[in-house]
Amino acid sequence: MSIGMRQRCRSRCDALLGALDDAADVLRPLCRPTGGFFVWVEILVEGVTAARLRDECAEDVAFLVGDACDCDGLPIGDVAPACLDRHLRLCFAMLDEKELVEGVARIPRRAREFSRVISMCVSRLRTLMSAGGRRGNDTR
Repeated sequence: MSIGMRQRCRSRCDALLGALDDAADVLRPLCRPTGGFFVWVEILVEGVTAARLRDECAEDVAFLVGDACDCDGLPIGDVAPACLDRHLRLCFAMLDEKELVEGVARIPRRAREFSRVISMCVSRLRTLMSAGGRRGNDTR
């Protein structure tokens, strides 16, 4: 790899990691790469899987869900293979810094929106179950 390509990749990786730092309440990189083309990221929002987040972001952001990258069932760092449903693999080699920052900013927005929907549904379900119990109805 040429020095120019390495510098571009380093700059892009730094931009991606900076954007992830800005979204630290939603996304956490598993490591801060010193090479390669990808960053593994954990989703911190409860109830949001990588597959669901991919579907929510499909119109304008693309990434690989963790399960799609697990061909041998081997752990990724300290993450067991069974846990990869809450992980993404983001590529920093193909886009420029501005595109990476914009793309990463969209992911936590969608995760927060989806989390709010889940919370509202759970709250509504609890209300309905509570009301059903007061009327003596069996909610099972």
